[in-house]
Amino acid sequence: MSYKRGRSKNNVTYLHKKNKKSVKNVKRKKNVKKRKVNLKNLSILVVGILILSFGLFKAGQGVTTLVKNIASKTTQTSEAETIELEKQFDMSEEQGLSTKKYTIFIDPGHGGEDNGMQNKETEVYEKDITLAIGKKLASKLSKHTDVDVVMSRSDSSKNLTTTERIEEASKAKADVMISLHMNAEYGGNTASGVEVYYKKDDINKTNELASLIQDSIKSYVEIRDRGVGVGRFDILDESTVSAIMIKCGFITNTEEVKNLTDDKYLDEFTEGIAQGILSYIDANK
Repeated sequence: MSYKRGRSKNNVTYLHKKNKKSVKNVKRKKNVKKRKVNLKNLSILVVGILILSFGLFKAGQGVTTLVKNIASKTTQTSEAETIELEKQFDMSEEQGLSTKKYTIFIDPGHGGEDNGMQNKETEVYEKDITLAIGKKLASKLSKHTDVDVVMSRSDSSKNLTTTERIEEASKAKADVMISLHMNAEYGGNTASGVEVYYKKDDINKTNELASLIQDSIKSYVEIRDRGVGVGRFDILDESTVSAIMIKCGFITNTEEVKNLTDDKYLDEFTEGIAQGILSYIDANK
């Protein structure tokens, strides 16, 4: 009996149904197994998350503590540095400096009936120019706590002899006297510039002061530098305190007189004198 290669419908159907049922059972078993695996994995995941959360919490506490410690140390360091800086800049304590005040005696030349020289074109007297310079200079210096200022005169009506000026400076216990005058060109009116003179027998102190003032004036206003030198004037020769004389310009030069009677120029000119004096004080503390 021969058999053909073929498929019985029923057989095929039967086999198919049987296999399908078997497959479903297998699938169910696999699903159950997967659920068990998934539950196990889920449990592991939950435990892992809890452990990780706890670790992060502890780490956060550690970072917070670390930040607090760093902030505390930074604050302590800043306070220590501040104290150290205060010590460094407390000059009187650190370097043993005294709280001495420097007395500057400002002596505007002439005054009263002594008019000094006069500019013919403007009719301005020397006594008025030197007084204006002196008052402006005094105002600037008096703003500094380590400087006391004394003036020989504060108006145009007062006149003092040379001896009286020297006595007033000595009575004030002046560290230095600043004598203010104008220069003059005899037979002409073109000479210009500023000169500063110092005492011959006080060269170690007043030469330095004269140079500082001269250089400082030049840095504030445009004016010819006529130099510094020993001055043979009674006010310098007879002075019992360190003294210099500033020839602030030429009374015979109308342009310079106009400058020295202009408030803006005068402010800069006297600032130059003041800064020169202050530099001298700082250098000799």
